[in-house]
Amino acid sequence: MQGDWSYWNSLALKMADEEEAKKKQAIEDEKALKEALTIDVNKVTDKRQARQLKPQFSVNSEPVFPVLEEVLKEFSYSETIELVRTRMILGLERYGQELHSFNGRDCKLDAIEEILDCMQYVTQQYMEQTASDLLTHSDKARIKYTYKKTINLLLEVLFNVEDNLQT
Repeated sequence: MQGDWSYWNSLALKMADEEEAKKKQAIEDEKALKEALTIDVNKVTDKRQARQLKPQFSVNSEPVFPVLEEVLKEFSYSETIELVRTRMILGLERYGQELHSFNGRDCKLDAIEEILDCMQYVTQQYMEQTASDLLTHSDKARIKYTYKKTINLLLEVLFNVEDNLQT
């Protein structure tokens, strides 16, 4: 019996250590995110004002959609391709042109802002979904789990943008 207690005690200690390590990593990730997102307000204001101007294409400029379409085809995401195509057409109608590379915009800043906006939309959806009194406790728990998982994935994307799109 003593051996069983020792096993469970060591397992509980191991789990506590793993949980503590996860908390420390989350704190480090949050600090890194805050540092990464510390942006000079004047720089952002200047960039936002510059966005109002028509993009300036360089000689290396090319449409973004065909490149993205090829990547999505590799993963067999035909429905997603159509959704992206619809957004590209909306851009053509709204701005008179589709998104091009080397257009003078800060794609890293654009990506960060879009991810942060997406987090807010996902949170709005979570709040509206869980507002119903008709949901069972397990439904609310499932929705909350999915919400947190989605936010976590968006944070991973945000960190990847920060790590991979060096300016």
